[in-house]
Amino acid sequence: MPDYEKKVLLDELLDALREYLSKQGKSHILILSYLCPARKLCRYLKDKGILNPEDIDKETLRDFQLFLYQERDYTYDTVSRYIYYIASFFD
Repeated sequence: MPDYEKKVLLDELLDALREYLSKQGKSHILILSYLCPARKLCRYLKDKGILNPEDIDKETLRDFQLFLYQERDYTYDTVSRYIYYIASFFD
């Protein structure tokens, strides 16, 4: 499990996730599969002025999901995949 306890900024969480997956021996492609959705979420949050992971709530994540459907025109399968990978970001 990534060491999130001391991480206070979203970018630090991304670095911790990348490091964790690398130490697990995950392939470069799989690491990118996890990081791409997490990066998009972080960009979305930063645009909303949310920089601290403690400020993320269920409503914000639902808004991000709607953003993917409406603004990015992603399919149900793509959004489902994003949500799956993003969930690991919060485990």
